[in-house]
Amino acid sequence: MNTKNPARRGRRRTQRLAVLVALLVSALTFTGGASAVLRVGVADDLGRSPDQSVWFLDSMSELGMSENRITVNFDPAAPTTIPDQWQLDLFVPLATLRGVHPVFSVSPTKARAVAENPNAPELYAQYVGLLARTYPTVNDFIIGNEPNQPRFWQPQFGKSGQNVSARSYYRLLAASYDSLKAVDPGIRVIGLGLSPRGGDGRMLRTTSPPPRSASSTRSERRIGRAAASGQSWTSSRTTPIPITTGTR
Repeated sequence: MNTKNPARRGRRRTQRLAVLVALLVSALTFTGGASAVLRVGVADDLGRSPDQSVWFLDSMSELGMSENRITVNFDPAAPTTIPDQWQLDLFVPLATLRGVHPVFSVSPTKARAVAENPNAPELYAQYVGLLARTYPTVNDFIIGNEPNQPRFWQPQFGKSGQNVSARSYYRLLAASYDSLKAVDPGIRVIGLGLSPRGGDGRMLRTTSPPPRSASSTRSERRIGRAAASGQSWTSSRTTPIPITTGTR
């Protein structure tokens, strides 16, 4: 039986929204007039279809939207092949010409891609570097997607119940950061993108086998510890990486 108070949940959501708005306004005020740019957009791959591109971009313009996050898959079995590249070759310059800023969200095609191939982080990093060189007008890259969810990242936990996804994700993130910054130091590397849903905090000691998903807050701390420890850095890196974090 659910004993939670709906009214209390509603008040909490309203309070969180108010805090978010206040932080946003404060950030825009602090950054100043010319530099305070807020882009609003969508996460949608529809515009990649040539028969939909013009209509899609026109609709975005009518709604005042200027950013489109699109999915670009990474296949570790073909790490130098950009899937459906012909679509991106048409859409990216058209979107840029129409004033829409494309954001590449680059995700492995398989949840176990990193676990099954010890060279996957390096191959992925080379792949995002290839994307950056192929599409120099794209300067925002999202690395992975919801690495605390088994739908996108496996395994989440080892046999003894310890979390393993945070460290393996950070290894991918660090390698990608170095690869993208080598192409263009101005590229913005966006990491984490954690799902807010995860249950290891309340389930780790009470379930067998271990929970399938990982807590978002604990994942943040685990990734932070991996960054601070240096054990997941590439051979050329001696300091943690400064990134932009994404949330759901």
